[in-house]
Amino acid sequence: MNFKLNSKPAFWRLLLVGLAVLVGEAAWAAGAGLLKVGLMEEPKTLNVFGAKDVWAAKVLLFSYQRLYYRDPSGHELIPWLAAEKAVWDPQSKSVTFRLRDAQWDDGTAFTSEDVVFTAQLITRFRIPAYWNNWEFVERVEAPDPKTVRLTLKRPMAILWERTLTSIVVQKKRWKPLLDKAEQMLQEGVRAQEALGKSKEEAYRLALAKPLEFLTTHPVTKPESLGPFTLQQWQKGAYIHMARNERFFGLGKQIEGQDVGPFVEGIIFKIYGNTDTAVLALKKGDIDYLWWGIESGYLEDLKGNPNIRMFSALKGGYRYLGFNLRKPPMSDLAFRHAVAFLVDKDFVIQRILHGQGCRLDTLIQPDNVQYCLGNPPKYGQDLSWKERVEKAKSILKEAGYSWEVEPVGGNFPGQFSVQGKGLRLPGAQPVGPLNLLTPPADYDAQRAQTGNLIQQWLRDFGVPVQWRPMAFAALSKKVESDRDFEMFVSGWGALGQDPDYLRSFFHSKADVVGGKNFCCYRNPEFDRLADLQAETMDLEKRRELVMQLQQLLMRDLPYIPLYVPMNLEAVRTDKFSGWVEMPGGIGNLWTFLKVRPRKK
Repeated sequence: MNFKLNSKPAFWRLLLVGLAVLVGEAAWAAGAGLLKVGLMEEPKTLNVFGAKDVWAAKVLLFSYQRLYYRDPSGHELIPWLAAEKAVWDPQSKSVTFRLRDAQWDDGTAFTSEDVVFTAQLITRFRIPAYWNNWEFVERVEAPDPKTVRLTLKRPMAILWERTLTSIVVQKKRWKPLLDKAEQMLQEGVRAQEALGKSKEEAYRLALAKPLEFLTTHPVTKPESLGPFTLQQWQKGAYIHMARNERFFGLGKQIEGQDVGPFVEGIIFKIYGNTDTAVLALKKGDIDYLWWGIESGYLEDLKGNPNIRMFSALKGGYRYLGFNLRKPPMSDLAFRHAVAFLVDKDFVIQRILHGQGCRLDTLIQPDNVQYCLGNPPKYGQDLSWKERVEKAKSILKEAGYSWEVEPVGGNFPGQFSVQGKGLRLPGAQPVGPLNLLTPPADYDAQRAQTGNLIQQWLRDFGVPVQWRPMAFAALSKKVESDRDFEMFVSGWGALGQDPDYLRSFFHSKADVVGGKNFCCYRNPEFDRLADLQAETMDLEKRRELVMQLQQLLMRDLPYIPLYVPMNLEAVRTDKFSGWVEMPGGIGNLWTFLKVRPRKK
């Protein structure tokens, strides 16, 4: 019998990968203290300055740490790399804090020089993911190895929630890269100035090359101040992280919290689709699926005695947006009438199957410090027939009319008489209008919500057409072209700082590239938004943010719809200690507190 060896390189590469996976799985089986976590995709990069995808953020969470971090309740910032609360001096516009004793995973001491270096790198090269949180910082100083002082150009309240929660990188690791980037920058500036560009314009144009160099530099093993260090990344299969024995919190108490990690390490297994990942969870191949579970899997998973479901509100919301540049969306009466016709509770029950929370303001309800209490709830206590009558009375009072007036029925969406031919004040016909949504294969809930709202409005007499479209096309129409009438969209990962309201609705943001897509313009809103942004006293700022929400809920550039639930599933037979925070159990505290069950 003759055998012929396959000499193709691809064959041997596949064979080696297969062997590596088998060896890795054998090692996992032997390590009872290894937490196995399912991811849907692997990171695009481990370069913390270039990482944009959620998968990279999950893995990098365990290496790059922050000066301040939220406690397990999610409501209070506590010192993390910092050793104490930051002290604000309004006279010098500076904030000062001390650092903990900590070491990088290579044994190098963590010092204030690392913090200063990180700030200089971000501000010098305007790193996109962090620049907005640092651009108002005039200088960062290290009076001694354990003290940091930030002096601001002007007071900015996002200092607390964004600047002081930025990551810190190791100066030793990144200094050679910064030096090379600086050389590129200087060469680029000279070249641009030779072309007659001003100093500022030359600097701005010259940033492109060094910025690309810094954000695309390949990082195979991130430096770590955190609870785990990366050991191996087998592309397409798994990522192995081991407990960092030099982690500053290991075995200690921080702000009254016992800190681990109490597991030997983490194995991230990569799955390409939800079906495969859920099956792996049911079989016990993974202990936690770090991705939201769709409602269709719930009954099956709830029937498994070794699986527990967790639910939490996602860190964002869905809304109906109006283009205030065009009639009738520019008319407050029209927007109020639509608000009475949109039955949010019906949407949550019919489309979200109860897995969501109605939203009546533009800050999530689990943001207890800043969410407006008792906002207007258009139509909540009215029957459907009463909703329709209220919407009609608002429009009639404003001068609108119909060819055929609508009459509401006995349940949501029913009309005993369908409206036809809504006319503007002055008798000009309305429309036709488009209501844009992403397609169902991108977000079925948003698509179905848009379709439902369209049906209600059409039967009310508004000539509107639901138009699902690819998300990129929708973004172009709304964000770039501003060519739309209404759209259903959402924001995610908003965080706890409310300054995003200024980004979304300030008149200065009504420009191409700005986030005020709806063309909302209100001088009083602008004044209050600017004032809250510079108010360092948190209680005074809170009062201003409440006023902002009251204005928005009166003027309705958006109709807030709902906050979806984040449903997560874990195995209960091997580990316990999962920590529920706003957004879910996929947080740093979970991995610091989860531990093997005693047999």
